[in-house]
Amino acid sequence: MNPAIVTPLTDAKADATPTPVDRCRDRLNPRYPFDFSILKEGELEPFLDKKITSLIGSDYDYIVFLDDESFVWWDLNDDVVVNKFGDAITRVAVLESIQIGDRSNIDTFRRLVAEGVARLCEQNPTAASWSFDKAEEWIRARNQERARVWYLSAAFAVTILPMLLLVGMMLWKASLQAWSPTLRPSVFDVIVGACAGAIGAFLSVLQRTRKTELDISAGKRLHHIEGGVRILTGAIGAALFAVGIKANLVLGFVTPQYAFSTLLVFCMVAGLSERLVPSFVEQVEATGGYSAPKPDKNGGAARTKAKQ
Repeated sequence: MNPAIVTPLTDAKADATPTPVDRCRDRLNPRYPFDFSILKEGELEPFLDKKITSLIGSDYDYIVFLDDESFVWWDLNDDVVVNKFGDAITRVAVLESIQIGDRSNIDTFRRLVAEGVARLCEQNPTAASWSFDKAEEWIRARNQERARVWYLSAAFAVTILPMLLLVGMMLWKASLQAWSPTLRPSVFDVIVGACAGAIGAFLSVLQRTRKTELDISAGKRLHHIEGGVRILTGAIGAALFAVGIKANLVLGFVTPQYAFSTLLVFCMVAGLSERLVPSFVEQVEATGGYSAPKPDKNGGAARTKAKQ
């Protein structure tokens, strides 16, 4: 809702501004020029018919207040402010249109905006612009915090299951393999690697969340989806890397004694890093362009380009 401006109704133009004693003070039959200084919180503004819930500022010639829904309202005896500071008045409407994630922040934000309007009514555009800047800076910071909570809560909720699964599989590894013969060591390692990748992805989210620009206008649902997808992407990438380890495509130099620990570390890094899995995929693509090694005349093995 945009603030309302009421044009004064005058029967004739006066050569000079009337003194305060000439202003109307009748709330039941109001007319311009009106003495706005007599209005108090809890009363109705006689021209706008809005309840003055929070009185921000008033004088003989103007009043600025918040209504029950924390919208900014003002009324004037003349339209000098509107004509002189039209761009600033337009900015008030733009500020009030900003989506607010936490409803508890509305009152503080609108009070800052209303303070700027009051400074405009006092014809102090510098102070008004400062108040508008602070209001916008404050609400955008609060919105970033709310969007960050949405994003992190979804990421953490998706990480809980892989985290518990990883702990359980490591504690009861022998029992699980005895209970399910199909759970071969290679399958077990890939599942563990995927879980480690999910944890690594969550660590990545924690590291980058303060540097990530989040737009609260996208909505709570989209932030939840993005947070969950980031964890799933890390888990899938780590599972792919674990398969590469088991296929001896990478880390072939690791001794069996440290194979499982190495897999855990690298799979977690695969979920955390944005470069490890893409580098692994590029390596596999490059390897796929060659045929199987053939022995040369010296007894060694040489790879030749595969025919397309």
